[in-house]
Order: sequence, then C-alpha cells, then structure tokens
Amino acid sequence: MSEDALFYVFLFLAATIYLSSLFDTFRISWLHFSAVMISLGVSFGGVVRLLYPDEDLTGLKFEDQVFFHAVLPIIIFCAGYGLDVKTFFSNFRSILLIGLVGTVLLWLGLSYTAMLMVSKGWARDLSNMDCLVLGAVIASTDTVAVVALLDPEAVPTLYCILAGEGMANDGIAVVLFRAVSNIAADLVEFGGPEEDKSVTWGLMGDLTVEFIKVLVLSVALGVATGFVSAFCAKWNRARPPHDVEIILVFLFGFISYFVAEMVDCSGIISIFVCGIVQSQYTVLNISPAAQFTSYHSLNTFSYAMEALIFTVLGFYMWSYIGDDFSFTEVDGTVQDIQLAAGMFLSLFVCRVILVFTLIGLGNRGKKGERKLTFTQYLGIVYAGLLRGVIAFALSQSIESRDKGHKDGMVTTTYILVMVTTLIGGCLSKPFFMCLGIPTDSADSSNNNNTNVIVPNIADNDLGASAAGLPPVPLDTMRRSQGRSARRVSQMFGHTYGTLDASLGRTVGGGGGVGGVSRVN
Repeated sequence: MSEDALFYVFLFLAATIYLSSLFDTFRISWLHFSAVMISLGVSFGGVVRLLYPDEDLTGLKFEDQVFFHAVLPIIIFCAGYGLDVKTFFSNFRSILLIGLVGTVLLWLGLSYTAMLMVSKGWARDLSNMDCLVLGAVIASTDTVAVVALLDPEAVPTLYCILAGEGMANDGIAVVLFRAVSNIAADLVEFGGPEEDKSVTWGLMGDLTVEFIKVLVLSVALGVATGFVSAFCAKWNRARPPHDVEIILVFLFGFISYFVAEMVDCSGIISIFVCGIVQSQYTVLNISPAAQFTSYHSLNTFSYAMEALIFTVLGFYMWSYIGDDFSFTEVDGTVQDIQLAAGMFLSLFVCRVILVFTLIGLGNRGKKGERKLTFTQYLGIVYAGLLRGVIAFALSQSIESRDKGHKDGMVTTTYILVMVTTLIGGCLSKPFFMCLGIPTDSADSSNNNNTNVIVPNIADNDLGASAAGLPPVPLDTMRRSQGRSARRVSQMFGHTYGTLDASLGRTVGGGGGVGGVSRVN
C-alpha cells in the first residue's frame, strides 16, 4: 500500500473504532461489531470516492500476504492462548463432530454444488479443481460473530459448542484449502490436465492423504514449538524482565506459524495449538505480571486487527470499482451472483442436515442444562450460515491458471461474506431473542473481558485485581485445575495422563491442563 492509502486506512480505523464504541455506549446492541465496521468502511469509502472521483483507490486493496503473515496470526494465537480448555473438552465430542466431520462433509456438498452449477451453465466455466478450492473457501464459517451475543452462564453448552466449532472450523477449512491447492499445484507442475481433472476416487484418496498429512504435521509443529517455549521459560533461572518474557511468548507463536508455512502445512493450526500449549505450560513459568500483560496485550492487538480487517473489507467495494475486476463485467457478475445464491442455498440445506445429525449424535446421553433444546439446534444452524474474513482471505490466496476463474471465485466469496455479515449479523440478536435463547446481559458490554481471563492467571492478586475480580484462593484454583485435568484425562484415557506426567510436566513444568505454576 502507498503512504496515502495507509493514512486513509489508519484514519478511518481510528474513526470506526471510536464510533463503534458509541454503539455500546448508547446500547445499540442489535448492530454487531463486524457489521458496524463493514458499514462504516463502506461509508467512508463512499465519501472518499465522492471527494476524489478520479482518485485510484486500488491501492487500498488488502495484500493477502499482509493478512496471512501479520494480521491473522495474532487473532488465531489470541484464540488459542485464551482458550478455556475445561469448557472446550467438556463438549469435545460435539465440537469434533461438527468442527471436523461437519466441515469436511460441508466442503463436499459445496464443491458438488459448484460443479453442478458450472455444468448447467449457471456459473463461470470453472474447472473441477477450482470448484473444490471454492468449496474449501466457503466452508469456513464465522460462528464467533454469534458467540459474542450469547450469555455463557445461561447457555453454557451452546456457547461452548459454537465457540469450539468456530476455532475448529477455521483450522480445518484452511487445511482443506491447503490440501486441494497442493494437489492442484502438483498437477500444474507435472503438466497434468488441471482444467479437465475429473473427481475420481484416486483424486479423493490423494486429497485425504494430503489433508491428514497437513493436519498432523501442523498440530505436531504447534505442540513442539509450544513445549520449546515452555522449556526455555522453565529452565531460565535468571528470570528476565517482564517485557522480555512477553516478547518471547509472542515470538514463539509466530515461529510455529512460519515454520508450518515453510513446510507447506497450516500455520493457522500450528499457531493455534502452540497458543494452547503455551497457555497450559509456558504461562505457568513466567511472572504473574507477564501472565496478565501478555494475555491482555494479545486481546488488544486481536481487537485492533479484527477492526482493521472489517474496515478494509468495506473499502473493497469501492477500491475495485473502476479497474478491470469482475464487478465491471456485467455477464460475469450475474453468473457470480447466481453462483453465490446457489452456494448459499446449498450451505443452508447442508447446515440443517449436518447440525441435526452430528450435533444430535453428540447430544445423546446428556441431561439437564448440558442437553441442547430444539431452539438451540436452530441457533447453531443460523450461526453456521455466516461467512467471515477468513473465507475472504482464503479467496485472495486462490491460484488458478485462468484469471477470470479467480475473479469469479473472489467475487462469489465477497458477496457471501458481505450479505451474511451485514444482514445475518444484524439479525442475529433478534433471531436468538425470538427463539428464547438468552443473549448478553445489559451491562456485558462494559465487562466484555472479565469472563475470558486466562484461568492460570486468576490465582494471583495482580491479574485478579486488574480485571476487577476478587483474588481466587490457591487451594480453590488447584481443585478446579485438578477437575479440568481429570476431564481431559477421561476424554483421552490413560494416554493423556502418561504423556502429561512424563513429558508435559518434565519438559514444560506446571501440571498440564489447568496446572499450577511452580514457585521459585
């Protein structure tokens, strides 16, 4: 981006963040954060277009390398570092079914829909590999946008499943995208007929192997980097300053991301897993001040990055008008709108089937508050229809032999993201209220950080007092952490306990999931 473009971006970013805070001040809760940011971005972009009608705004296009190498890692690392492991694993079966199995099945359904529409002449002449790539892009959901509206105390199971699905879905969708892209790149490299490649059992077998390889290696790299970070923090007897401890936590997260990208794996999965490992081991070996500051610094940067993404996303509508992008091609745009409508219809049908089937399996045997109701099923269906910035960012990374094919896939994704975010985001709270599902309390906007404090830092007076919470006695924390570790141990049996005792506590220190920091 040019200096002028960066000036506009940061100026409007400051303005949009300030204006969005006014919505909380005046309790305009039906407008979601992402919808507000996109709307303001579109509005400011329109003002610039009116003031400078002859100005080339294409410099405001968001470079996909900047997004994937600077913006997205911070958001994903923050999600892993602040994950409530106990709540996550309490609904692990449902999250695994809808986040892993459901995402893969949704990808297949969306890919088949794209191929069907291409064969009927209702979309651009995309190749089969392009359809598989587009299916992986649109399979990325944005359930986190709905999670922010729910009251976690009133509907803990629904809240946990949607939050867990959002994290798992993003990672799996990226792995699918990377696996399909790798196969397509191999076809091009070896001179294969990528454009005419049929979807055969052999191709699906290659995709399955590539998917498993990318997923396993990405998780392994994240775990390894996280334990290296914990090992360095545990055995550093010199006790470096707090700012050095915080910087090292951040750097190890980015190291896991770029190592995974260097070996053609998923940096998103790697940095997310690294964040989880660091939150359970590394954080137990750094000072209380570094624990608290590192978490809230990540939250601050993550909030700013999300605001930047949605603001720039609103600018996209104006930055593309006037150049050779597909919005100016009438015939291509009509086909892209038709494809977007068909993909959304397929998404809705697949979502209903998958939620009532897979979540139903995960809900079996649960009683009381842990058992989902019919209206909560509908809430899960609705949340999975929203598309967010990860889907759009993946579309920017599409590599196709035909520029028109990439333009069509980017436009289709952009339409889905804008429509579902603006309309679906604004209707989220009224929809959940009609279903009788409790949303956030009236004063939750003023305390939106106090319910996500890292559990491991709550046992020190600094973290508790700074968050406005009373200090938690150490013996109470140990009992809570013990229950957390036992829950994970029950999920994975004797294997987890053995690994945690022999590897986790020896190398990383502390007590594994929910462990207690050592005292020097």
